[in-house]
Amino acid sequence: MSLHGYGAKKYECLSYCWGNVSLTSEVICNGVPISVTANLAAALESLRNENESRILLVDAVCINQQSIPERNQQVAIMCDIYTSAWRTVVWLGIEADNSEKAFSLVPGLLAVQNAFEKGTDNMQDLPTFVRSISSMSPQEIRDLSGLEQLIQDEGG
Repeated sequence: MSLHGYGAKKYECLSYCWGNVSLTSEVICNGVPISVTANLAAALESLRNENESRILLVDAVCINQQSIPERNQQVAIMCDIYTSAWRTVVWLGIEADNSEKAFSLVPGLLAVQNAFEKGTDNMQDLPTFVRSISSMSPQEIRDLSGLEQLIQDEGG
C-alpha cells in the first residue's frame, strides 16, 4: 500500500505532544531548516542516532499544517500510516517532576501483567515490590520512599 508519498520505505512514526506552539526551535530536515515546537526539537535530539539515518514520520513536519484539505486527507489515513510503520516511537517529553520514578515502575507492571495473563492468583508470583506496595499506606505510596530500591533488588 502506498501511503501518499510515504511509500514502502521502512519508517517510524513519532507520536508526541506538540507542546507550546509559541516556543519553537530550528531543526535541519534533509538539509532544509524548519521551525518546530521546542518539545519536538527535544524529541528529535533525543532520538537522533549519530551513526545511522532513520526515517521518522512527524505529522507537524510531514503534513502541511496550513492546508486544511491536506490535513483532513492525512488524518483520514492516519490509522494506515501508523499501522504500516515499522514502529511507533512515543515521546512524552523531557524528564520532569520525578517522572523517572514512574517509568521505573514499568518493568514491574509488565511482570504483574504477565503473571495475571498466565492466570495466577498467587501473590508470591508477583514481584516483591508489588507485594510491598499492597501493604503500604496511601501516604507511603504517595511518597514512594524505598520503591526504587525494591525495584532494583528485584532486578528491574
